[in-house]
Amino acid sequence: MKQSLNLKLGHKLKLTPRLQQAITLLQLSSMDLETEIRQTLETNPFLEETEGPAPGISADAAGESSGGDAVEYGNAGTNPDDYADTAGNGADEPLGHRDAGESPTLMTSARESFDASALLDNLTGDATVAEYLRDQIRIAPLDERQSLIASAIVENINEDGYLEADIEELVALLAEAGDITAEEIEHVLRIVQSMDPPGIGARDLRECLLLQLDAGASTTAVEHARRVIESGFDALSRRDAAALRRNLSLRENELADALAVIRGLDPRPAARLDSSVPPYVVPDLVVRRTEDGWQVVLNEDAHSKLAISPSSKTYLSAESNREDTLYFRQRYQEAKWFLQSLKQRNETIVRVAREIMRHQEGFLEHGEREMKPLTLRQVAEVLNLHESTVSRATSGKYILSPRGTHELKYFFSSHLSSDQGDALSSTAIQAQIRALIAREPDNKPISDQKIADHFKAKGITVARRTVAKYREQMHIPPSSQRKGSL
Repeated sequence: MKQSLNLKLGHKLKLTPRLQQAITLLQLSSMDLETEIRQTLETNPFLEETEGPAPGISADAAGESSGGDAVEYGNAGTNPDDYADTAGNGADEPLGHRDAGESPTLMTSARESFDASALLDNLTGDATVAEYLRDQIRIAPLDERQSLIASAIVENINEDGYLEADIEELVALLAEAGDITAEEIEHVLRIVQSMDPPGIGARDLRECLLLQLDAGASTTAVEHARRVIESGFDALSRRDAAALRRNLSLRENELADALAVIRGLDPRPAARLDSSVPPYVVPDLVVRRTEDGWQVVLNEDAHSKLAISPSSKTYLSAESNREDTLYFRQRYQEAKWFLQSLKQRNETIVRVAREIMRHQEGFLEHGEREMKPLTLRQVAEVLNLHESTVSRATSGKYILSPRGTHELKYFFSSHLSSDQGDALSSTAIQAQIRALIAREPDNKPISDQKIADHFKAKGITVARRTVAKYREQMHIPPSSQRKGSL
C-alpha cells in the first residue's frame, strides 16, 4: 500500500461564549429579551433589577426623557464595528476574527465551536410560523451547515408563508458562517419548501400554488391545474377562460375541473397557523420631533434595567474554598459580560435606527409615499458594520413614530428609477398603486396596464408585471375581480 501525505485546508467559524451571547442578545426582540433578562436574574446572584437607565444610556440624558433615553457613543468604550469581545484581551477586534490561540477565560477553559442552533434559536420573524418551521428543521435530515441555512431562510419567511429575501441576500446574511453558495441555499430552500404547510417558502404566488400541487395526489384535474398555472398564469390572473381553453387546448369541463382545484389552494399558506390573538408589540425605540429635528431614543419601558448588586463585594471578599471562589468569580464575570452585551445591543440598535430614520425622513414627514429605497448594505457601509449585524439589529425590532409602529425591516425596499434620475422605493410605488385603486370608479376598475401607463406618464418605468406583483403583495385582487367575479 502506498502511503501519501495530504494537506487539507478548511474554514470553520468559532465564537467565544461572550460573542455568542452578544449575537444572541442583539437578535432578540424586546419581549424575548425580557424573558432572557428574567432568566439571568434568577441564575446570577450578582445581578439585580434597578430603576436606573438601561445599559448604554447616558446618565445626563436619562433625567429628562419621557419616551426613552438617548444613547451616547463617544465614550461608550466599545468598537462600532460589529460586536467585539471587550472583556479581557482582544478588545476592539471584529466578530469572528480573533486568533484561535487566545487564552482561556473564567467562563470557559477553551474556545467553543460555533453552535448554530444556539445562535439561531431566537431568530426573528412571525413567532408562530417560525417556531412551527423550526420544529420541523430540528427533526429533518440536515447537517449543521444545512440547519444554519434553513434557519436563516425561516427568519425571512413572512406571516403569510412567503420568502421575502432573495438568494443573494441570504448569501450575504450567511457570510459569517463561511463560504455558503447560492446553490447550497437553493438546495436547502427546496427542503424547506417540502415542509408543512404546503406552499411554505414560496417566492411568489405562482410558485406557492405549484408547491401545493406538488404536495398533493396526482390526478388529471391536478395536472391540468398545473398546466394552467405554469403556462397560463397571466390569463388565469385576468380570469380569461377563453384564452386558457385556446392556449392550453382544454375542453370546457377540463378547465372547470382545473379551476376548481386551483380555487382549493391557499394563497396564504401560513396565515392559518396563527389563529391566536396577535402578540402585543413592544417598540424598542421611539422617534419623535424635537427642535433639532427627528430624534431616535430607546424605549425605556421595553425591558427591565439591570446593575451589579452591591452585595457582590461581600461574595468576592468572603473567605471560602477554591471551588467557591472560582464559582463566584465566574458568575461575577458573567454578570459583567451580560451588562456589556446589553449595552452593545442598545447602542447598535439605536445607531442602526438613527441611520434608517435619517434616510427615511420623508416617510416621517409625509408617509409611505415618500419612502426612499434602502438596503441593508447601504446602512452597513455607512455605519461600518456587517450586513448580518444590521439584519439582526432590525429583525423583530419595532420603532414607534407619528406614522405608527413598524418593524425596522419595514423601511428597507428595492428601488425603481424615474426619467429625472430620482430613485423611488417599491414601498412608495405600492402606496401610489393602493391610492389609485382606492379612487377608481366602482364600475370601471383600473387594469394593471393602465396603472403602469400612469407611472410611465410621470416618467417612472414600472412594468405591468411589476404592478401585478405589487398588487398581489398587497392582497388586492385584479381589476376583473374588483368589478365582480366571473
